[in-house]
Amino acid sequence: MRTRKIDKFDFEKKQATPEWLTSILIKNGFLSKGKVSSIEQEISKSFGSTITSTFFSLKVNYSQESLGLLPSKILIKMIKPEFYDIGQKEVNFYDAVLNTKTPLPLVTCYGTEKSPETKQSCILLDDLTHTHYQTKWPLPPAQDQCKEAITVLAKMHAYWWNHSSFGEPIFEIPSEEGVRKRFQQVEKLFPQFVNFLGDRLSEKRKKTYDLVFEKLPELLWSRPSSPKRLTLIHRDAHYWNFLFPRNKEENQCVIIDWQSWGIGVGAIDLSYMIALFWYPERRQRMEQPLLKFYLEEMQKQHIDYVWNDFWTDYRVSVIFNLLIPVFQHSMLDLHPAIWWPHLERGFAAFEDLNCLEFL
Repeated sequence: MRTRKIDKFDFEKKQATPEWLTSILIKNGFLSKGKVSSIEQEISKSFGSTITSTFFSLKVNYSQESLGLLPSKILIKMIKPEFYDIGQKEVNFYDAVLNTKTPLPLVTCYGTEKSPETKQSCILLDDLTHTHYQTKWPLPPAQDQCKEAITVLAKMHAYWWNHSSFGEPIFEIPSEEGVRKRFQQVEKLFPQFVNFLGDRLSEKRKKTYDLVFEKLPELLWSRPSSPKRLTLIHRDAHYWNFLFPRNKEENQCVIIDWQSWGIGVGAIDLSYMIALFWYPERRQRMEQPLLKFYLEEMQKQHIDYVWNDFWTDYRVSVIFNLLIPVFQHSMLDLHPAIWWPHLERGFAAFEDLNCLEFL
């Protein structure tokens, strides 16, 4: 009879055992004495199942002699096998920041595990259900909430600004060849996108896309390749990937869902959260004040980033936003309710900010 290893998560049964959780908490320094005595596990009522993941809520009890930073509630984020490669990026991210001494605006991670053979992985996260909240989708957050999110995004960007880890295997710096390959991948999907939309996509916009595919790779490469403005970027920094504290005196806003992160220019995250997700009236009214607020937060942390450079980076990133609906439709097969508004808002920002002059 084969003995079951207790130091591995049972992906088949999707069940956390006290023995497994004990080994994870000891390994990562959260449990110094004693053990997990029992676990109550259920599907998370707050997060449930998303496109890429399933969330389980754990209520954890410990033996009497247990000592350490003992979390009583833990979320297990289990990546679905078909999204293993995406999930692996998030596992790598939390593995990289697990022992970071500097406090970052992130949910505490207690450990990760992966099974390349079955293409499954999971992440153990602090359950912030009772201390934090998400704003209501698809309504944009209030201005104070926008500033909270931008403040913590600036903290992340400032911490990773030209970080010494960049260039290591996990922190791969974009190469010119890599940038061009990604563009070629999206360009191959574009005819499918055009055929699907038919006359919903005007000839003027088709010509704009032709220019984007021709000119933007070099334009983007000339920006991220600069050694002066590289940082770690989220790449999916919409406002519903921020958890806001119910009590600001006790907790701070945190950033979640690190499945798309990479190394690049911080303005990419700002253009994504503002230019891609906001309709023109709100964007025109709040865009520059919030961008200047971000720059002030960066400068408070001694980051030398001046407005003209940042504004150019932002406008170039707005051009890149035009490719996101193509990718979401043709590769991710997302519902038009998601990518069609992105297309309209993306072009509105592109035109308002006169981004065509870069092409």
